[in-house]
Amino acid sequence: MGIEGLNAPSLRLILDRAHAHADDIQTGSVEPTLAGRFICSLFLEDSTRTRLSFETAARRLGAEIIRFDASTSSLSKGESLLDTAQTLIAGGAECLVMRHASSGAPAHLNAGLVRTGHAVPIVNAGDGMHEHPTQALLDVYTLERRLGTVEGKTVAIIGDINRSRVARSLTIALGTLGAHVRHVGPRAFVREGLGVPVFNDPIEGTRGADAVCFLRIQTERTGRAAYLPNTAFRALYSGSREGLIPENAIIMHPGPVNRGVELDAKTLEDPRCVVLDQVANGVPVRMAVLERALLDEWGEA
Repeated sequence: MGIEGLNAPSLRLILDRAHAHADDIQTGSVEPTLAGRFICSLFLEDSTRTRLSFETAARRLGAEIIRFDASTSSLSKGESLLDTAQTLIAGGAECLVMRHASSGAPAHLNAGLVRTGHAVPIVNAGDGMHEHPTQALLDVYTLERRLGTVEGKTVAIIGDINRSRVARSLTIALGTLGAHVRHVGPRAFVREGLGVPVFNDPIEGTRGADAVCFLRIQTERTGRAAYLPNTAFRALYSGSREGLIPENAIIMHPGPVNRGVELDAKTLEDPRCVVLDQVANGVPVRMAVLERALLDEWGEA
């Protein structure tokens, strides 16, 4: 599953289901719709929030979790990802929640499983610099909980946008649902061509925004040290810069936060900051996504 190519009704179907699940969690009335199903947590790249959120979502729905550890698997002995996935499926996995450092890896694996007749649903939990679909969904969901709707709202995404799968997926999702998106950052971090306005001046880029989503510098994807010193980024593009965040704007960050770089302690404790809300909201959103992957009655939107 990816955000790119999904239409507004498809996004709405997942988001509405997530809103219903959130209500059920509050009242303790979640139905175990995935009882007896086996979901494999196939994370081949480090993760805290996404992995925890998916596993919590699966358990709330009654599913069993197969937790894959790449460091102790046959991948370390040279086994291919396709062979590993086929082994997991033969052992009972009915759905793979996959994170990988290479862009396009879930789609490539899916093609191999289809070709060999072993296809199961693969949920993209982040692939390289390509997409992070469920992060985009939970960010939209978080905005809806605060704003009621994202249609007509302005969201400024600020930071290392070129290398951010979060920025790509969120930009697509918000645009599909009628929001106005801006990309804000230094020239090394943003580029034209993604169909949204680009601002190198951070004050201008965030002016009048209903929400500002901060991104960290993606040093692990550059293959070298940070190409903009943290001190320079903090002075110009961090949430602590006076006047950067509009008075009533929601403050977001997909995490992990580099405290003192993108956001300082004061900003993280600001009532407008929804960073922990984003983490909590990942559970009902990912519950909806897992149902979408495994329950036939959802059909096609």
